[in-house]
Amino acid sequence: DCGVYPERQNLEHHVAKDCSLTVVSCDFHYAGCEVQLPRKDMPAHLVEGLVVHLPLIAAYNKRKLAERDQLIAKFQKELEQSRRKVEKMEKEKRQEIASLKAQYEEHSRSIAKLIAKQEKDRSSLETLQSYAGIFPVQLTMTDVHKHTNDDTWFSKPFYTHPHGYKMCLKVAVNSTPVSVYIYLMRGEFDDHLRWPFQGQVTVQLINQAAKDEGHYTSTISFSNIRQSGISRVVDSERAVDWFGQAKFFPLRELSGYSAEENCQYLKDDCLRFEISRVTDVDRMVQLERQCLVIESRVFIPPIEFTMSDIDQQTNENAMWYSPSFYTHQRGYRMSLHVFPNGIAAAKGTHVSVYVCLVRGEFDEYLKWPFRGDITIQLLNQLEDKNHHEIKIRFTDTATDDIAGR
Repeated sequence: DCGVYPERQNLEHHVAKDCSLTVVSCDFHYAGCEVQLPRKDMPAHLVEGLVVHLPLIAAYNKRKLAERDQLIAKFQKELEQSRRKVEKMEKEKRQEIASLKAQYEEHSRSIAKLIAKQEKDRSSLETLQSYAGIFPVQLTMTDVHKHTNDDTWFSKPFYTHPHGYKMCLKVAVNSTPVSVYIYLMRGEFDDHLRWPFQGQVTVQLINQAAKDEGHYTSTISFSNIRQSGISRVVDSERAVDWFGQAKFFPLRELSGYSAEENCQYLKDDCLRFEISRVTDVDRMVQLERQCLVIESRVFIPPIEFTMSDIDQQTNENAMWYSPSFYTHQRGYRMSLHVFPNGIAAAKGTHVSVYVCLVRGEFDEYLKWPFRGDITIQLLNQLEDKNHHEIKIRFTDTATDDIAGR
């Protein structure tokens, strides 16, 4: 009996917190002291057990410090792992971004190279066309308004025909009428040509609002009135004199779009010219002589061809070529192709007949692509009637690989 009598509702609290006879554990139980005494004897134990308690407390603190160090080391390790993981992810992202950037730059370079190649190919094709003497030659004058204030414009060179005379176009838009001139130039084939040059050059100012209509056409003639303009160029790039038209086209009609006539010559500050034809008198004389020889041995309609060994060619699914023929004197050259056993969907049921264009001696003086009708007859060999007749048409829908030069 501790001598204290609390009310019933406070008895439990008294026993747990205040009663001097309640057996309690040492305050340093957490450090390892296992002594249990009545509450009234515990103060004496704390004083008397100081020597025992201090090592226990030290060992406890040491354990706690070790646990803290282990926990810190664990956190540091996890932090380092997280840091390395983040660095790895950042490195991978940087590599991915660098790879994407490199791919983008490579694609950009490839596209730039492709565009440059296409431009070079286009320019090379135009240059090749102009150097080969293939007409029409397309010439584009850019920055027209710039040339209205200062200098004139010279085109790239072109040739009158393969291994022919070298020329260029000069355009002046700094006067009221547009002026156009043709210059002879020093060329690669001059040693093999006749001098002075005699001929005509047909120049077109292209209507950029329509494909095949509204072009302004003029012909420039070279004559003996200025020998320095028709003689061989030796000491400079271009001839001293020129031939052309000072009043080629009215400047006031150059710009603007005419809806009524669907006509626009100046577009995007560019003028487009076309050298559609060059007539070289000396070359025409030479060709005239060649034509007399050629025409003496060419076929001109009506022409009759005989195809032999039909059975053998039918069994072998062979194709028969006729000798070439011309549509007319100095015309288009063609050949007849016959499949006795048919071809494609007609194989085994019909005879297939085709007409193909062939490279001819007069091609550079003809209009391309070819347009016209070819009438073919399969002859009745018993009498001069009841022949089987078909007509093959080269229409506007025929592509250049079929009707082109």
